[in-house]
Order: sequence, then structure tokens, then C-alpha cells
Amino acid sequence: MMKAVIDFPSEEDELRVMSTHHIRTTALTKDDIQPVIDRTELTNLRKIVMNVSISEGVMTYANSLVRATRQHISVMHGASPRAGISLLKACKASAAIQGRAFVTPDDIKQWTLPVLRHRLVLKPGAELSGTTSDDVIRNILATMSVPT
Repeated sequence: MMKAVIDFPSEEDELRVMSTHHIRTTALTKDDIQPVIDRTELTNLRKIVMNVSISEGVMTYANSLVRATRQHISVMHGASPRAGISLLKACKASAAIQGRAFVTPDDIKQWTLPVLRHRLVLKPGAELSGTTSDDVIRNILATMSVPT
């Protein structure tokens, strides 16, 4: 659904990871993993997210952003309709976590990069010139009118 960009850990953290892995003498088993939520809670949370509303204007904005990736001069293959669905799901979940029952244009702007960045195939010339999917998406976000 998303591509998160995560930097390498600090030298200290990386050493801690290596040390922890090195001293482990047995493989993790199913019994080592403890659930953090049960099925009923998960079902209830999914219902809350499903009930988050999206106005027609905000939905049109999200759709326009996704569609604009298909016409951008640097893009060979843009985001699919499934990318738009994922964008809306991410925004609805984010709104629910923040205690809102509706998606805002700011939610769309916040989640467009993580959701779309791995869904674009750039033209070879764009890649050779150093353009990234993030550059393309930021350009589209900067030029697209935000609904009020």
C-alpha cells in the first residue's frame, strides 16, 4: 500500500541490532509473538475507518492527483485506479486515528507521497537526469488546486 523511506540506523543502533541478533541462540517461534489486539477490536477499528467520510470535492482532488501522474512529462506509467483506492484508505485511517470522521485535503497531501511513490515508472531520460518519483509527485501537488 505504501513505500516508507527509512534511513539507515545510527551507528549505535545498528551495533545494538547486530549484537542482539548475534547473541540469540534460538530462532523465534510463534509462541514468542504476542498479539497486541484481538479479532473483535480489529473488526471494530476497521468499521470506524470504513465510516470515515470523504466529500465529493476531496475525492475529486485525490482522483485528480492520481490521474495527473499518468500525464506528467517525466512519467512512462502512472498510478493506477488501485493507487487511488489505497490513497483513500490511508487517508481514512489517518483521519480516524486523529479522531476525525472525515478526510481533509491535508490528509490527501500528507499521504500522496507514501502511497504513490512506488507506483510510478519514470521515463529513462527523467531518471538519468536525476528526477525521482517524489519530485514528480511534489510537482503535481504544487500545481493542483486544493478544494475548499
